Amino acid sequence: MLLVHGRDDRSVPVGQTVGLTGRLLAAGHPVHAWITHGGHALDLDRPDIRAVTATFLDSVLPTG
Repeated sequence: MLLVHGRDDRSVPVGQTVGLTGRLLAAGHPVHAWITHGGHALDLDRPDIRAVTATFLDSVLPTG
């Protein structure tokens, strides 16, 4: 699971993503969490978000 959260999000506190990450890891699920600048409505076309997403997908999708 990939979780991306803006640290300035006033609608959903970043602590919820941090807590969810911990619970998923404790349950044995692979999780990638990235806390970044921005608020609730992150621009998903940002180059950094696109790069993190591409790296995540490269790590979990089969090749070939």
